Amino acid sequence: MHVKHVETKPISYNRIVKHTRQGNIHEIMAYDHKSTGSGIIKIDQEHYIDFAHPLATSESDIIESTRNRIALSRPDIDLHLHSNGYLYELKKYKATENRAQSPNEIRRTFKRLRSIINTNVTDPRRCKFITLTYSENMTDPVALKSDLSAFTKRFKRFVSGLCNKKGHNLGLTFEYISICEPQGRGAWHAHIIFIFNKIVRYISNDDVYRIWTSGSSQTKRGFTTTRKIDNVDNVGAYLTAYLADVEISELDHKQVSFLSDQTDICIKECNVPDYDSSGNPSGKKSKRFIKGGRLHLYPKGFHIYRCSKGIKRPEIVYQTYGDVLNELGISAALTFSKSVHITDNNNYSNTLTYMFYNTKRKTNKRKDARTSYREILRCANEFSSSGAWAPPQVYQFDSEAALVAECNTASILAELHEYNYEVMPDV
Repeated sequence: MHVKHVETKPISYNRIVKHTRQGNIHEIMAYDHKSTGSGIIKIDQEHYIDFAHPLATSESDIIESTRNRIALSRPDIDLHLHSNGYLYELKKYKATENRAQSPNEIRRTFKRLRSIINTNVTDPRRCKFITLTYSENMTDPVALKSDLSAFTKRFKRFVSGLCNKKGHNLGLTFEYISICEPQGRGAWHAHIIFIFNKIVRYISNDDVYRIWTSGSSQTKRGFTTTRKIDNVDNVGAYLTAYLADVEISELDHKQVSFLSDQTDICIKECNVPDYDSSGNPSGKKSKRFIKGGRLHLYPKGFHIYRCSKGIKRPEIVYQTYGDVLNELGISAALTFSKSVHITDNNNYSNTLTYMFYNTKRKTNKRKDARTSYREILRCANEFSSSGAWAPPQVYQFDSEAALVAECNTASILAELHEYNYEVMPDV
């Protein structure tokens, strides 16, 4: 499969798109051809079949003759008779030593994590971002899971007893997303996003540290940090951006050499918040990171994140691009867009266009071209110049219709739909 970035393609108003609602973030994906799946069917933890390439039809005599022929010519091949009556070659998954050797799996995992965070964190003022560390080189993932479970239970009891200055109980409850992160030396530490049922102005890091270090444990706890993320409008992207990156100072010489051999290595330098040995903020510090360098530290099959039961999942719907714009309104910020062209050796090709809108990002809709406002006007101009219908006027950006679109997005889209009712959706 070959993937190539191409110039971003505009999406037609009546194009059917995949719309993923992730809280304040809306991901839109348009495609030339809808995928029918890869054809890969998992049989067990180690084996799979290619559903698109059966070895024999469902007739029993043909299957038996195929078995005999393959047994004589290719005794090393294992066969699988599927419930649909077809015979397939039973193939084995390639073993991986760590998750960095499976880039597609990592990409999907972090994409899911990003979308789950954005779906649940719609008001960052209700959240706290807590980091828990060990002072010694704690490398046991089973012990880490046990310590995290005990910490969340103790933290829940602590939060349920919090009161305001008048002594009235705050009535706080929360859901959480915990993310485990390996360090260059092999030690683990954890990040937890606590999502409360109301705005939480302050939680003392000293209390968090006391809760983390209380209880019996075979490992010595390090320090904790408790941060607010009030001014972040895309928390999923903010938090996952550096989870895959690793600071160069964390790695030993062999690890740096291993990563240096990668052809697509990218080193970035940026100013990040720094903390003292007690976990208290101590300004900012310039650090150098290897982009994606932490991925090779995750062991095979390790669960990078875990969620509490009340965590919501993103909602996926298929609708026209015009309906999406109508839902977003005129002030949603277009934060990112791209198109990729996909081809393989079987003459298959497809072009996918992605657009990400943020309904909480502050923009100047008159000056900022990266808004849904401009997309609405572009779609209007597309219809007015297509000849598919005779609009009352051309929708130029400075025209009266632009002012109408600014005041009421639904009205211009409804007008477009009314004049174009005979045009079928372009699937």
